[in-house]
Amino acid sequence: MDLQRKGRDRRIAPALLLLACCATPSRQLSTRAVDDPIVLPARMTSVSVTSSAWQYQSSADGPSYNVLPALRWGLTNRLEWDVTSFGYAFLDDAPSSPGGQAPLSLAAHAGSSGVAASSTDGLVLFPTASVDLIKHLDPRWLLSGGMAWDARWSRTPVIATDGVNARLEPTGSRWADLSAYISVLRQLNGNLALGASFSADEYTDCLSPLCEQLSRGVGASLRLVYRPLPWLSFALVPRAGLRARPSALRMPVAPADPVDMPPETASWFGCRAAVAFYY
Repeated sequence: MDLQRKGRDRRIAPALLLLACCATPSRQLSTRAVDDPIVLPARMTSVSVTSSAWQYQSSADGPSYNVLPALRWGLTNRLEWDVTSFGYAFLDDAPSSPGGQAPLSLAAHAGSSGVAASSTDGLVLFPTASVDLIKHLDPRWLLSGGMAWDARWSRTPVIATDGVNARLEPTGSRWADLSAYISVLRQLNGNLALGASFSADEYTDCLSPLCEQLSRGVGASLRLVYRPLPWLSFALVPRAGLRARPSALRMPVAPADPVDMPPETASWFGCRAAVAFYY
């Protein structure tokens, strides 16, 4: 499941990579991904670049791509900042947690995934909030789950006549996506971890999850994490999913307009690759 993120400048990715390569690591993680704390510890910085590609079988368009850089700072052992949002760890049961082990890990994130401007919508914001739970079952197994709310808000909303496109994604100026996931990760050796994840989400035509439903989706993915060094990590995530819409859809505003009905279901598949530096 991929939301269209706005307001991110892809041109800063090379600068972030250069910054990460030139910096001297001041804090280190374990090469075991299952040992990571739920937020970055104090005085640690993470620079990452994620590239995604996906294709909807119901759409006549070709594959979609994006490249998103990210920069995160550990302000304290509990508080993390990633430029446009904050994350706070209430509990952390990771073996490498600086604050000591707890029964489980619990963290909340809130902020924005981007800001943009449109000639028709005016100012556009992409607010986001999430809650994550993690439990270390033993030294090799990690179970996690959580919920997220992602939305699009515009100062001057434009009402969409059809609600969704051929991908069953919202076409209006204001919408929300409420999602939930569960995943498991196993450490195969000192550097390699393999996991699987299942998710479900629902688009609505306003910022509230109680508004009219536009479409629902489910997805599954595998996750391969390779960390050859404590400050360098690679991830590869192949994914696939299916979306479906309600039977009743909005009709065009003018009765004389032709009715171009979106498909009832839309399947998709794709892959995401990421590289992250920690220092």
